[in-house]
This record gives sequence, C-alpha cells and structure tokens, in this order.
Amino acid sequence: MFGSLVGEAGEMLMEDEAKNQRQARRNLRIRGLLKGRRDAAEDVLGPDTLGEVAPITDKLEPTPTKAQDEVSELPPWLVYRDEPSEVSLRLHEELLDFAAFMRPTIIESAARDAWTHTLQQAAVTLWPESRVHVFGSTATKLNLPNADIDVAIVNVEGLRATTAMKKLAELLLEREEVSKIEIIQSAKVPVMKVQHRNTGLMADIVVNRTDGLDTAQFISEQMRLFPELSPLVLFLKLFLSQRNLHETFMGGMGSYVLVCVVLSFLQHHKSAQSAHLHSVTTLGNLLLDFFRYYGQEFRYAATGISVRDGGSLFDRAKRGWTATTRSGQATLCLESPTEPSLDIGGRIFKPVGVK
Repeated sequence: MFGSLVGEAGEMLMEDEAKNQRQARRNLRIRGLLKGRRDAAEDVLGPDTLGEVAPITDKLEPTPTKAQDEVSELPPWLVYRDEPSEVSLRLHEELLDFAAFMRPTIIESAARDAWTHTLQQAAVTLWPESRVHVFGSTATKLNLPNADIDVAIVNVEGLRATTAMKKLAELLLEREEVSKIEIIQSAKVPVMKVQHRNTGLMADIVVNRTDGLDTAQFISEQMRLFPELSPLVLFLKLFLSQRNLHETFMGGMGSYVLVCVVLSFLQHHKSAQSAHLHSVTTLGNLLLDFFRYYGQEFRYAATGISVRDGGSLFDRAKRGWTATTRSGQATLCLESPTEPSLDIGGRIFKPVGVK
C-alpha cells in the first residue's frame, strides 16, 4: 500500500515538474517578446522629431493676453449662458455640462469597441467556447475618457486563471496588439492589465469571474431609479482622481464603492422622501449636501452602509466589521450589494483623505 502511494507521489512530482518547466518556457517567451518590443520602440524617431518641433512652435506662438489667460483657465466643459444668480442652480447647470462633456465621442466609443473586439478574437482563438463580457464603468457608462476597460473572459476550462492570462498575453504579443502587460497574481482576484498598442487604452482582464457582471446590472438598475446618480458620480470620480484617491490598491475609493456611497446618500436624502422636495432639489444642492454628510455628519466608527432593498444603515460592531487604519481610525463600512457577507469599504485605508 505504502509502495503504491510513494509511486503515485513520484508521478505527481514528475507531473508538477513538467508543468513548471512548461510555465518557465512560457514566461521566458513572454519576456523575450516584450524585450523585442522595447528594443524596436527605441529605434523609432518620433520622440526626437517631436523634440525638434516643440521649441519652434513655442517661439512662433504669441504671448497670451490677459483675456486669453482668463479664457484658458475656464473648464473645457463650460457652456456660456445667462447664469442664474443662485449658486446651487449654477452648479446644477455646470454638473450637467460636465456630464455631457464626459460622454465618449463616436471615435472614442469606436476605439473602445475595437479594443474589446481584439481581446475577444484572441480569446476565441485560444478557447473557442469562451465568451468575453465588458463590465464595470464602461458597461454602466460611468467611465471617464481615460478609464480602463474591465473585461471578463468566461468558459475557459482546464486552466488556472493566471495560466490562461499568460497564454493570452503571449498571443497578444505575437500579434503585436499590446505595448504593456502586467499580471497581478497576488491580488484576491488575479487580474491582467494590458495596454493596446494603437490607442493606448488599458484593459483589466479577469478569467472565469462573473461577479462583475452582477454589479454592473445592479448599478444600471439604480441609475434608472436615481437619474442624478450619473452626473454626481462622474464629477466625484474626477474629484478623487485629481487627488490620487481613486486607486483601490493604493487605499483610495474605487469606482464601485464610490457609486454605492453616492447611492446610499441619495437613498437617505430628504429629497427622496417627498415629491415636492425632489422637484425643487438641484444637483448643486445634492453635491453640497453630499460633502457635508460624509465630511461632517456621517459616523464612520459606528455606522455601516447597505444599499440593498432601498438602502439602510446598521451598527457595524454587531456584524464584527470594525476595521481600522494603521493610525486607528475607522474605515468606511459598506456591505457589498451582491455579496452581503463582504465589507467592501474596509479596503479603503485612506478614509481621511477621501473624507
């Protein structure tokens, strides 16, 4: 009996060693393809040519007048109109202008669709039964122009997620479709970050994960119930991005958490309790109330947030969700709408900056 077990163990070790050798060869090939891409990029004369043109252009441009300086400092989304005297109404109009300005153009949408199609073709080449789905802010139309595209490749059988990602990376490199690849294996959900060579667009790819599709559906449903959610989230995304508080892996507030935080605020705002108040409440009112609520009134140490079933607040201690930062300050406590057993706010360890 023990002899057979030893034999089986030996066969398993030999099988593992063979797998490791195949993986090592694949890693070496990917590194070789990337190095070849970098070496080829160094031979391109584009940067030198641009460097020669830039000083000439600067010399030819006239010195801006004071009026030109004032115009250049205005936000690009500003629409000139007879401005209302009330600040909240002016802010309301500007938030609508901002949301309209951030909508992707036909060219931008086509570039994103083409990049997604490229990834789909590569996936189907490797795994004919696979399917590619877009989720996240691109699917909900809550993305800024420079946002990554979140992609889920499903129906990939017989491979670990990271192994599938390396196979996909190798194929994309062979086809000269990408200029940058990073596979984050240590994350709770392994993800591959790739940059499209032609457009510079980034994509975050996960394998055999469908939870992102559920969250996108949930957000789309809430956007229909709360039309004001979209312009507020778009502005707050830019607000956080300008302050480097938007990256989840750096302790900031990611897109999904931000949507849920804004949604909870809208669910409990006084305008949601009265048709009359809703009719006279502007986006300017909501934005100022949002900052006041989460900046001064919300009790982070005691209160948890749920946006399910119309939204509610709960005692976070009773659930055992008492996460704190290294300095001892309470983190944001937010129940996942699709997985209620998870606190997705505890990942934010920059709550003071966000607040």
